[in-house]
Amino acid sequence: FVAPNQGNIFLGDVNQDSRIDIADVLLIMTYIANPLDPMLPAGIGLAVAVDQDRAVLIELYGNWGYNTNWLISTYPLDQWDGVTIDDEGRVASLDLSDNQLTGTIPEALGQLDSLQSLNLARNALTETIPEALGQLNNLQVLDLSDNQLTGTIPEALGQLDNLEHLSLVGNQLTGCIPSALQSVPNNDLDDLGLGLAFCHLESGEAVVLAALYEATGGDQWEDNTNWLSIAPLSEWDGVTTDDEGRVTRLNLSYNQLTGTIPEALAQLENLLSLDLSYNQLTGPIPETIGQLENLEGLFLGQNELTGPIPEIIGQLENLLSLGLSVNELTGPIPETIGQLDSLQILGLGYNQLTGPIPETLGQLEKLRYLNLAWNQLMGPIPETLGQLEKLQLLDLSYNELTGSIPEILGQLEELDYLDLSYNQLTGPIPEALAQLDSLGTLLLARNELTGCIPSTLQAVWFNDLVKLGLAFCQ
Repeated sequence: FVAPNQGNIFLGDVNQDSRIDIADVLLIMTYIANPLDPMLPAGIGLAVAVDQDRAVLIELYGNWGYNTNWLISTYPLDQWDGVTIDDEGRVASLDLSDNQLTGTIPEALGQLDSLQSLNLARNALTETIPEALGQLNNLQVLDLSDNQLTGTIPEALGQLDNLEHLSLVGNQLTGCIPSALQSVPNNDLDDLGLGLAFCHLESGEAVVLAALYEATGGDQWEDNTNWLSIAPLSEWDGVTTDDEGRVTRLNLSYNQLTGTIPEALAQLENLLSLDLSYNQLTGPIPETIGQLENLEGLFLGQNELTGPIPEIIGQLENLLSLGLSVNELTGPIPETIGQLDSLQILGLGYNQLTGPIPETLGQLEKLRYLNLAWNQLMGPIPETLGQLEKLQLLDLSYNELTGSIPEILGQLEELDYLDLSYNQLTGPIPEALAQLDSLGTLLLARNELTGCIPSTLQAVWFNDLVKLGLAFCQ
């Protein structure tokens, strides 16, 4: 008999008259049609449930090493090899470990709703772990170790609130570890040895970090404590999370990272700060960086990055600090950087950038630090830089800039450091620079300046005026 939504039912002595006959069949059919029929004998539901357990075991059966009494209807289930039952006759424990099991684990095992222990370890089971095992609400022990199982660990296993022991080692599992399984008191998740990351979120942020680890030689980092373990992400070296466990800051500076920056980092949607500076990263800056809408700090300096600065960086409207100095970046400075209204620090020095300084940089009203030194920039110094009223440091040295020093730079009242040396600037030194009372460093050497030096500039604490070969104005 095949009952709707019940599975295969092995007909037992449900009316308890010491025989199996048509009367039992009729009672079971009545129960299936109407489980609440008052004419049904007491306990028929349990009897049917026991027979369902038997049907599930029959589906599992194979030509194993130990299968004594299996499929013999006259033997109660507790006399079948490896089966233990509870006081009501339901299957409570199934131990078929070391038993030459092959094939797949049947979904039907999820119907053994009284099962407390399932041990199928050290066999030759293949394919995936059934999602249906997540229905075994009474399960306390699950051991599927040392088989040939593949695929991911089902999220449904995280629903097993009574699980106390979990062993999955010795398979070929992939993907990430469901976060709820961390609470299982005894588990071997740390010993899977597969580089599986911990699935803290549906977005798979641990998987993203695992991709970063693999792409940048994580096993060679100086500090990689807890990486690829089931510890909370906040306990992984360099990772900071918010109250909901989402990654907000990633600081792996000075850590011997190699390889390229993976595009997958764009999936860390809540990231506020990314610091990969002072490493040996190569390749381009991924275009996907521009998708990190919440980013406030981006620090990729002191690496070996190549290629252009992505235009899309101009979409990071919350960015406060952008540090890309000391790389091998090429091409022009994107005009779009001028859209970063909140930007306070812009470091692009010591690269191979070419072309003019974008006039749009003058729109960065909150900018305090601007370093474009040691590039191959050419053309004039934009007049718009004189609008940067908050600017404290301006370093344009070691470029190929031409034209005169704009008078408007004398309006930068908070400027403390000005370095225009080693360019091809011409014309006189603007008198307006003498008005900069906060100026502590002034470097102008190795240009083609003419005229005299405003005498008040001698008061600047650190300067190279004597190297200009010009007299002081009388």
